[in-house]
Amino acid sequence: MTTLITFLGRVEAKIGQYDRIRYRLPGALGEHEAAFVGWALQAKLEPRPQRLVVLGTAGSMWDHLFEVDHDLGDAALEERDRLIERVRAQQVDRELLARMAPVLAERLGCEVILDLIPPGRTEAEQVEVLEAMARHVRAGDTVHLDVTHGFRTLPMLGLLAALYLRTERGAEIGGIWYGEADLRAQTGQVTNLSGLLHIADWVEALAAFDKDGDYAVFAPLLRGALPEEALALLADAAFFERTQRIGQARGKLQRFLQHLDAASDALAGSTSPVALFAPLLRERIEWCREGRFYQRMRALAVQSLNRGDYVRATLFAFEAFVTREMQRRGIANPDSYDNRAQAKSDYEAEQKMQYPRSAEYEDYRLLRDLRNQLAHGAGGDRVEVQRAIADAATLHAKLEQLIGRLLPAA
Repeated sequence: MTTLITFLGRVEAKIGQYDRIRYRLPGALGEHEAAFVGWALQAKLEPRPQRLVVLGTAGSMWDHLFEVDHDLGDAALEERDRLIERVRAQQVDRELLARMAPVLAERLGCEVILDLIPPGRTEAEQVEVLEAMARHVRAGDTVHLDVTHGFRTLPMLGLLAALYLRTERGAEIGGIWYGEADLRAQTGQVTNLSGLLHIADWVEALAAFDKDGDYAVFAPLLRGALPEEALALLADAAFFERTQRIGQARGKLQRFLQHLDAASDALAGSTSPVALFAPLLRERIEWCREGRFYQRMRALAVQSLNRGDYVRATLFAFEAFVTREMQRRGIANPDSYDNRAQAKSDYEAEQKMQYPRSAEYEDYRLLRDLRNQLAHGAGGDRVEVQRAIADAATLHAKLEQLIGRLLPAA
């Protein structure tokens, strides 16, 4: 079902009502003359809304809905007069609105709901406004929000409302509409602000990636800007990285960056959110451009630590150290399990022969045992390990210290 939710405000008494002007709507929607933009949207949107929800306060101009844009003749005259009195006293109640809604429903040929909301000045009132909108939206509805005539605090809730309805009801947001009027020319332009949702989607995706490192969250946002093959590469890269197959993950990301580079000229001249956020996406996969295996592992360790993924931070940091040790010893093929095991075994054997043990080896042992503790829950009873995992702040600081000591950037 398609639902249009629109807000009704109040103008100064000396003005009395909204002016009837000719509004231009985007694209093929054409024009419509109305004082209340909600009527223009109800008449012009395709598909036409099957449910119209008008939300306003006890002092909103509810009588305006029945007296300006529609000639209702003698229909419900007594109730309309009572509504005018209540509006003047700013004491409109739900019972009266429920009796009036069928009058508009018959005129418009759709379900009409008139409901009261608070002004939205406090956080509690803002939550109540969102709850009121959700109350009139069913799961899977397509929802249009018209924020033109709401009180000043209400339009700012439009974006949050759209995000909330998408999450709470699984609604598809058809548009966030705002009508800007030129009263001198008696014309107006209705604009769809739903592009703000695309920006919010990117912000949410970046936050999600920084939390769990899943490249696939960017795929839906890049659809249309890059070929489907490029989007599949992101999901594959996330899988390979999570299964510690860094070489395969790197290969997928390198191919993805080729697609992104190929689209860079088109994006540079674009005003889409993709152009705005592509550099931030690049920053998060820049590790794959590192030439040496050691540097790639180190970059992943730092990246994981920065987002609080301590398990992967210790895994990558430990493997980066082993890779660096292979370089020291001239052992080739860092992808070889046997070669890596040999380098680790040789390093430990040499260090155990020294007395006193070096500071580097003590740091290595702690990193190794932290890796075992976090990955397997079996780090032993070493006091240093238990102290390091006492709380998040302590563990973060300790891993940052170990990475700084054991894994030089150069």
